[in-house]
Amino acid sequence: MLFTALRDAEHERLGRDPHPSAAIMDAQSVKAVEESAHSSGFAAPKRVNGRKRHLLVDTLGIPLSCYVTPT
Repeated sequence: MLFTALRDAEHERLGRDPHPSAAIMDAQSVKAVEESAHSSGFAAPKRVNGRKRHLLVDTLGIPLSCYVTPT
């Protein structure tokens, strides 16, 4: 994949191992627009109707994976 090749090239440019050894995961609730309300949920703690995006990044902040779910 192109994204994987770019990530590996950036790691090599910085003199690091091209395969990340650690990762950080985070999630964020995002409000949905009215047109997409049928595929969204409700995040009760934040009182947000929408979706939740989950990101897995390496220690440089380069995304490894992204996943979107209804909140």
